[in-house]
Amino acid sequence: MAEAHFDGTLEFLHENITFDPALAQWLDRDLDISPNGNLILSPVGMPRVITSRSLDKETGGLVIAKMTKTEVKASVVVALKRFR
Repeated sequence: MAEAHFDGTLEFLHENITFDPALAQWLDRDLDISPNGNLILSPVGMPRVITSRSLDKETGGLVIAKMTKTEVKASVVVALKRFR
């Protein structure tokens, strides 16, 4: 039953990242849902938001992952101002 929830979550993430690829920068790992992908349908293997405090979070070498939570929030505010 849990695997079905993980699978549904990955499908949801994939659809949204396909629609807006910029969302991928908010995840701690690549979202490779192919059969050869590195994602595991378990609590440890699921992608996390980069601001997560989870001990299972991967840094993955993403530049944005090195931002503090305050810096991420500030960048969102700046981006939102551009859209208005």
